[in-house]
Amino acid sequence: MSYKHCCVIDKNGYYITFVLVLGDIYGNDAKIQHYQLREGERLIDAPAPAGMARPRWTGTDWQETLPPPDYNPDTHMAHWDDGEWRIEAKPTPQSPPATQDEVLAAYEALTLVYEQNLALQDQSLAVMEAVTEVYELVLLDGGA
Repeated sequence: MSYKHCCVIDKNGYYITFVLVLGDIYGNDAKIQHYQLREGERLIDAPAPAGMARPRWTGTDWQETLPPPDYNPDTHMAHWDDGEWRIEAKPTPQSPPATQDEVLAAYEALTLVYEQNLALQDQSLAVMEAVTEVYELVLLDGGA
């Protein structure tokens, strides 16, 4: 049985995938391996397009149709969706990076909170020591 590698294109000529076909691709006995043609798709006897993001079959060769003139990979992203390429703006960060002054102010605020926490711990320790002393006095006086 003969076999051939072929490209699948959609009704507009855009490349979908590369498949292995057993039998004559122009005959009724062609069997595509691991792929089912969808409505509007067809096989073409052509090499797979290389190095193209959105190849389109012109009837004789592949033509790149992406990126458009305003496409910038730093600010946009392209993805295949429902049989066609879509270009969308990349999400922008919610907030710009902190400046050195903002980082310093945050550090100073955290330092202040840390120092206040230490003071509270010292006060708690002093209260615990006082309670311990009272407890010992009560035990000593009560036990005598």
